[in-house]
Amino acid sequence: MKMLQRIGTVLTIVGLMLWCTVGLVCSVSAEGEKGSLKLLCRTADEQALVGMHWDIYAVGGRVSADKLELRGDFADFPVSLADTTAMGLSAAAQTLENFAVLNHITPLDSQEADQSGTLSFDSLDQGLYLVAGEMLRQGDIYYIPTPFLVEIPVDGSVVDFSAHPKYLSVDATKESWEYSVKKIWANTDAQPEEHSDFVMVQIYRNGILVNTVELNESNDWSYAWTAKEFYDWRVLEIKVSEKYYVVYRSNETQYVIVNTYNNDYQNEVTHTTNVVEQTTTTATTVSDQFETSLTSEGTGVQTSVGTQTVPSETTASTTVQISEDNEKLPQTGQLWWPVPILGTSGLLLIAIGLRLRTKE
Repeated sequence: MKMLQRIGTVLTIVGLMLWCTVGLVCSVSAEGEKGSLKLLCRTADEQALVGMHWDIYAVGGRVSADKLELRGDFADFPVSLADTTAMGLSAAAQTLENFAVLNHITPLDSQEADQSGTLSFDSLDQGLYLVAGEMLRQGDIYYIPTPFLVEIPVDGSVVDFSAHPKYLSVDATKESWEYSVKKIWANTDAQPEEHSDFVMVQIYRNGILVNTVELNESNDWSYAWTAKEFYDWRVLEIKVSEKYYVVYRSNETQYVIVNTYNNDYQNEVTHTTNVVEQTTTTATTVSDQFETSLTSEGTGVQTSVGTQTVPSETTASTTVQISEDNEKLPQTGQLWWPVPILGTSGLLLIAIGLRLRTKE
């Protein structure tokens, strides 16, 4: 009888150890899935942009190895993530930032650059994040930060990033400013001409609605205005058709609204296939048409230098970590399959041990 009790005690202890191991593996894994992002906010001549305010938003995540989706507060915005080129992601970042600001979406976290121009967002879960800064005046120059997207990957291989954000530099001493907004319909030859005869666009100054204008063929889908001071202007199309995606792009004085036909909508109606390929092609076409439009007017928009998969510092204004392996791994490098085995074995040994200890 005593022998059985001793065996029962040993089995109970071993079972408890196995069960505790499951908790330890899960705890270590959860810690490894967190990421961080450090921003180095400095000018081209390495002057720190002290006090520059930055927000970070959780905007989505990865559906598969080659597909991202919007989630949460951003899920219903008509923004496509199909174009994962540097230009495509830069356009998506500017558009999502515009929606976030004008819809007063609460950021996940907010930070300001310290005396060295550095700030950090820590404890980031897996997913896709929008990082957006606010305009800062330093001396006689306004620095307008370019928003960007960053992904904390699903495999936990690279989770700590450093980035040098890009900025537009604007002369703060200028006495007057001329602004314009232009609407572009980016249909291809293979897509139907189903856009409306006009659109209504709201114009915001420092986040406050100051005007609503109609854009149509008679005014060349454009509107211009002047101001005696430099403000943070934003534009918003009041109602985007469900048949279209929207992109907002801008430099310091020009704003462009691009509507791209949503091939997902077309495919739902006509029941055609190959949705991903068609959507990607359309997004690339939009980027090309947008750049052509601005170039013809003699202006340019600062874009990222490229999409990079990097574990450390990058100078790209759009930084996206692309993961090729969707299997979630614990921090120790073990696969997840031992976890349920350890847990089940531990519970079984505990049950047998307790039964032997109480057996007469």
